[in-house]
Amino acid sequence: MRSLIDNKDKFEVLEEMNLDSKFEVLGYYNKEGNIFNQVKITLDESKIKIAENNLSYFKGDIEIVTNSAIKTISNKIFGSMVKKTTDKTILTGSGEVYLIPSLKDYTLIELVEEEIIINSNMFLVCEGQINIEEIEEVTNEAIFSEDNERKEKIRLSGSGIVALSLPVKKDEIKRMKIFRDVVSFKEDKVILRTENVEFELEDSETKEGKFNIYSGSGELWICDGMNIIK
Repeated sequence: MRSLIDNKDKFEVLEEMNLDSKFEVLGYYNKEGNIFNQVKITLDESKIKIAENNLSYFKGDIEIVTNSAIKTISNKIFGSMVKKTTDKTILTGSGEVYLIPSLKDYTLIELVEEEIIINSNMFLVCEGQINIEEIEEVTNEAIFSEDNERKEKIRLSGSGIVALSLPVKKDEIKRMKIFRDVVSFKEDKVILRTENVEFELEDSETKEGKFNIYSGSGELWICDGMNIIK
């Protein structure tokens, strides 16, 4: 069949990691520049877990299932608590998987027997051996609301590759390493922290009110909220 449609992909591999599966962040372009970004995973008799409503399409010998893990909650206003469920789509087999494209920036992280806690809307997909646990934390933005709302976050632990969606451009994120130190934020600007960094909402004795306190040794990803991608 003849057609004037050019079927050649015009993209650049922005990031790439390869363990049990191959993860790639693809940037698609036209003459005016970048149009959108997309995460592609190549399965090789392997398994991945995808956040709800992020799968675009897949091809190859791949089976799709849905997993629901029920978690018991512990009501605690300060710090963290495990949420009720973690529902993720699981794909197994061999082939190519494509997530829904977006204008947002994506990044890849490799965990090696370690743990991170992220904002829940950042999680896209991870390798099957990584444990996923949904938690809720009360920050100073939430504590003043009439409904006492909590901020949903996700704890990822184990070894493997994780793909994250960033709320701002990559160059607007500050990576701060701390060692036996304490960092206090008037607003909750931390979008990722490593396992040995503890969080709590603490009362201030000044007129400034409550502060978000991060203490311990590890790494924080800080976003000041400038130019947030809606």
